[in-house]
Amino acid sequence: MLTPAEVHLTPAAVIRAALTVVQARGHFHPFDAQAHPTRTATAVETEALLMRGHLPDAAALARAASDLPPATVTAVHTWALALPADEQSVTPYRRRLARVAAADRVTSRDIPTLAAAVEGWRRSHHVGTIGQRLTTTADVLTRISQDPRTYGGRHQARYLLRLNTRLGRLLVWSARPKTGTLPDEGATITITGTVQCHDRHGDIAQTYITRCTWQKTPDTP
Repeated sequence: MLTPAEVHLTPAAVIRAALTVVQARGHFHPFDAQAHPTRTATAVETEALLMRGHLPDAAALARAASDLPPATVTAVHTWALALPADEQSVTPYRRRLARVAAADRVTSRDIPTLAAAVEGWRRSHHVGTIGQRLTTTADVLTRISQDPRTYGGRHQARYLLRLNTRLGRLLVWSARPKTGTLPDEGATITITGTVQCHDRHGDIAQTYITRCTWQKTPDTP
């Protein structure tokens, strides 16, 4: 049986609420963010906003809602409805999302599926143009050690860093650093780099950057 709040719950309404939460927070937080003492999963906050009509910081949410272009809701909904052209990149989640997004009405059980579409849509976009020098704030998702290479008879360490910007775009940095000059996983940094190329893994856009400099943001330990 549907609750009173669910009677008028549409896919677009859930997407709009999730976008509002992400815009107010500056981040999309997956469910594993629940383990962090100061973070709440975006889907949890989206459900609270839809079911209870408010969250503690109502003013920030109200500003985010008023600044949210209707076209963005439409863009996310359209992305959710369409399956990737490459059949091999169609995951069970994307099939479920397309089915839920096409429904006239949804329930609270569908909120996590639709809320995650916001991050999927954001990650479907590249950053900048080839050759552009850009500066952005990003979270370091992974820092992977790679086999060293020899340059002029000297071995040089190599790392591959994946970063997530505040707009949900994915950056990839192939770094050859000096000892102790790379950020740790989980750090939030301000990074400046040159766009080297654009690639795509399934329906996730990846922007490769090079010649990077970085510094920790003030709120990062």
